[in-house]
Amino acid sequence: MNEQVSENGDFMEEIESFKDSLDQEYERRIAEVNKKREEILRQIQEMCAKKMESFQEELKEEEKITLLQAEKLEKRYKVMAEDLIAKINKSKLIESILHEISGDLWPNLGGTTKQKA
Repeated sequence: MNEQVSENGDFMEEIESFKDSLDQEYERRIAEVNKKREEILRQIQEMCAKKMESFQEELKEEEKITLLQAEKLEKRYKVMAEDLIAKINKSKLIESILHEISGDLWPNLGGTTKQKA
């Protein structure tokens, strides 16, 4: 019986030793997985930061291009407006405006001169 108790004790020690080994291996693997996860997360954060910088640079370039296009359009329309202003016959424009104003102020003025003549 002593022999059996001794064998049972040895067997229990082996089981405990094996359990301790499994626990240590489990903890080691968990630590490895956590370390890998942290490294992957760090890499993802770096990639996101680089991508954001890239997007910001692209937006800046697009903004520059758009501003240049807007400046070109502004200059073009300014020149067109100046050309139109130059083409307007100012004296005829003033005469036309005065004729309309006088027609509104003195509607019978034109009719009385025709009657007298």
